[in-house]
Amino acid sequence: MGKSVHFTRAVLNWEAAYGKSYVIEVSENGSTWEIANTTTNGDGGIDTLVLDGQKGRYIRMRGVQRATGYGYSLFEFEVYGVPADANLALISFLSPANDAVIAQTEAVKFRVAITDANWFAGGGYVYYLDTNQAVRVNNLNEINLGLLPTGQHSLRISLVNSSGVEVSVPKVRKFRVSCGTTCPKVLVFSKTSGFRHDSIAAGIAMVQRIAQDNGYIVTTSEDASLFTTANLAQYSTIVFMNTTGDIFTAAQEAAFKTYMETGGGFVGTHSAADTEHGWPWYTGTLFAGAEFIHHGDGIPRAKVKIEKLENPLVKHIGAEWMLGDEWYFWKTNPRGVGNVEILGTLDRTSYVSNYPVADHPVIFTNTIGTGRMFYTAIGHVDANFSDPNMVEMIRKAIEWTSAN
Repeated sequence: MGKSVHFTRAVLNWEAAYGKSYVIEVSENGSTWEIANTTTNGDGGIDTLVLDGQKGRYIRMRGVQRATGYGYSLFEFEVYGVPADANLALISFLSPANDAVIAQTEAVKFRVAITDANWFAGGGYVYYLDTNQAVRVNNLNEINLGLLPTGQHSLRISLVNSSGVEVSVPKVRKFRVSCGTTCPKVLVFSKTSGFRHDSIAAGIAMVQRIAQDNGYIVTTSEDASLFTTANLAQYSTIVFMNTTGDIFTAAQEAAFKTYMETGGGFVGTHSAADTEHGWPWYTGTLFAGAEFIHHGDGIPRAKVKIEKLENPLVKHIGAEWMLGDEWYFWKTNPRGVGNVEILGTLDRTSYVSNYPVADHPVIFTNTIGTGRMFYTAIGHVDANFSDPNMVEMIRKAIEWTSAN
């Protein structure tokens, strides 16, 4: 860089050969390097990375895992920052610690420090919680953010001048709010008597990672004898991980139906809709007619349009989500049936299908009695179970369906 800089942002514009896992490193002397950012789920295109003001004259990208067989190829690597002036006022976090885990029952609080003791004579600072608007502060008092939803959160702070314009080096602090003593107890069920998806293992591993990160208790099984009224009562929700075919006896069906109608939870992925075709309650009531009858050719990339932008289950995704999967088509459209709420639909203009439909829901919820149901058609492709949007959506679905 020619001189020391506090790095605040990096933009990587990838060519076809992109990195799935890589790190951004900063150095003052070119020999000792500090990690400024770690990415483990790169998906190509343009990656915009927020850095934490690490100081150095040099910055580099170091590949850890390729996404393709062709190495790492960047079209552009842009970096942004603030010159490291000795008189530059700086803001930093005193609390919480980076990657802190805070119980859902505890108020989230933070405190900052500023190197210039006289800063508030003409300025202040602003903070941003997640994607919320900036809040201005004119003192060093501890800030109480109150109780926050479970999951990952981020705080960004930056000094502002008397006009409210951001100056100096912003800082970012990430933390997680945990379910604490009310964490879900989950049964992941993956029995198949029809087509068996190779992605089942990736899906189970995803739920196990979510459980480890958030304190859930998880049982994985393909044993349908677990479906008794007494045994199911211990689980807050059941994940049908790409189940297929006729997997239950009549007694097991009755136990699952009772479980759902009396406050149980259900999370289904992909071929959970290709299950129990001969059971009208499952296909018609639980799935509201979204019974698998056909899928399109191949694994086309398509745009999922998020209909309910403020729904907590999908709010993190934004307005649209581009991904490739094996897109299912339904016997009847679940929209408007019972208590179904459609959260995401395929944009028909975004891909070519041999079985086009005008309205194609692929993410929805339902309520059955006092039980809660969540379903997504996504899940044929292994990689989708490591997509951050999918991981966070399933985490939220597990907690939402467990809430009763």
